[in-house]
Amino acid sequence: MVYLVTHLLSKRDDYRFMKKFKIYFLIVLSFIIFVGCTSQASKKEDSTNVLEITENQEALLLEYLDTKTNNIAYSKDAAMFSAFKILGTDKNKVYIWLVKIEYLESQDKSNSLEARQAVHIPVSLHVKEDATGFSIISHEFPRDGIYYGKDVGKIFPPNIVKQIAAISGNPEIQSELIEVTRIRAEEKSKFRGRG
Repeated sequence: MVYLVTHLLSKRDDYRFMKKFKIYFLIVLSFIIFVGCTSQASKKEDSTNVLEITENQEALLLEYLDTKTNNIAYSKDAAMFSAFKILGTDKNKVYIWLVKIEYLESQDKSNSLEARQAVHIPVSLHVKEDATGFSIISHEFPRDGIYYGKDVGKIFPPNIVKQIAAISGNPEIQSELIEVTRIRAEEKSKFRGRG
């Protein structure tokens, strides 16, 4: 009987120890993550907005987004249309919020468009501007899922990260960009219908 009581007490002590260990472990882990993220973020500087984007350059950006960002979203049997909002710039980067939507022409006689897959994502465009002109070299965007937050912190300056958080929760901006893609898709559909 004494063995049973001492055994139960030791189990109870093990339970308390494990409970305390879990709490301390979570506190230490949270601290490490917090310190790691803040030290990494504090090393990055805000975007400087030194690069002025003209209307012609915006048109080039839009063409690039429609045709060269298939690794973000693509369609095998329909057309993809993009819209974007510039969040900021640096000497050789343009930070944007991208909405890219696939539109398929309806098979019935209504001649309407059906929106299918869509993506809403921040993108960093690597650009080059020199005497020969303005060009987009490449792009970078965060991965999905558990990597999203970490990638956003690595790819974008802190002031842009704040804008990304604000835009991702702003249905008005999202709706405006979706509307731009719809208008672009309708214009292309009407143009094709005339030919």
